Amino acid sequence: MNRSFLRILAAGAITVFVISVISLMGIATQSSIALLGGGVNTFPEATVFVPKQAPAMVSLLTNPEKLYGVRQVNLALQKRHQDRQEWLQWITGFIDKIGLDYKADLKPWLGDEVTLGITALDFDRNLDNGIQPGYLLVTESKNTQLARESIRNFYSEQSNISIEQYKGANIISQSVSKNQIEADVWGNAIVGKFVLFANHAQILKEAINQAQAVNLNLAQSDNYQNAIADIKKPHIAIAYFNVPRISAWLDQLGVVEQLDHDQTLSATMSISNQSLAVQTSLTGVDDSATSKEIYKSLIKNTELKQFFDSLSLEDTSYIDLTAKPSLSQNQIPRSEVTRLAIKSMFPHLDAIAIRSDNDDNGVNHGNILLKLDNH
Repeated sequence: MNRSFLRILAAGAITVFVISVISLMGIATQSSIALLGGGVNTFPEATVFVPKQAPAMVSLLTNPEKLYGVRQVNLALQKRHQDRQEWLQWITGFIDKIGLDYKADLKPWLGDEVTLGITALDFDRNLDNGIQPGYLLVTESKNTQLARESIRNFYSEQSNISIEQYKGANIISQSVSKNQIEADVWGNAIVGKFVLFANHAQILKEAINQAQAVNLNLAQSDNYQNAIADIKKPHIAIAYFNVPRISAWLDQLGVVEQLDHDQTLSATMSISNQSLAVQTSLTGVDDSATSKEIYKSLIKNTELKQFFDSLSLEDTSYIDLTAKPSLSQNQIPRSEVTRLAIKSMFPHLDAIAIRSDNDDNGVNHGNILLKLDNH
């Protein structure tokens, strides 16, 4: 197996980790025991709101509070309060980007699915305002009436709010001034049991269109259906990436050059003792030339290039993140740079183990074990 594919595999694993694990790492103990078998056997329903050609979709398939209960069980009693506060600080910062308060606006009604999608590379295709990706957050509600009341109270406290009726849903959005590119708070729509948030009202309208269309959403994609058909084990999260489009998003490009074949990367995440197990499948990369082209695209981003250039991966790799640095900065070898870079981003991660192989159908599989600390 060529090294460029292994780097792609690592890129996919780290991408899943960046988008998912950080949002998973924290989470009261109600119904947490059921997750100890690895997770659930359900699949995201929010795929009906995501377009077929979306660059990426990541779904958490259990309530964050239940998941954090698993984390707390494995922590020493004296560490639990501090760990909980760290997680609340992170998730509050994440939800702040949408404009919401997690504890007040989301937690009381949040159900068992949270799906984040990159729906478009440049949703308005207007070069005058730069590249404007479309982002969609779909959350399941366990109490729709409570969700409506909470959302109504939240937006009543905001300025320049408008409400538009669109195909049976109320789209709530904030007007922006001429000097603003984005609103201070994301727009909102409630469709059935799902509460949708997006960085522009246009994204919400397109999401509603996708759900009502016959053959335009990700749930109807053959590539996506083939990817989830191979998922047999319980899991807590699923990720799906269109490789050329996610590469363009990383490179901050508004368009993507179409290749001869679709390249998709899918991943599932499961609980495994005190670790997180990630299984990946990369399809559509059938020769080294294509693999190198994708790799070249992935590393146009300067920070990613520096990071992945420091990796030296074989078919099986183990990165221990617990060693203490003993050399001055200008003497640290590449392996130590990699360790320090990952540890600085994910302080609760102790080690990463990667094993990759090909099946008879030419699908590249990866098994990644993310060992979390328990102290």
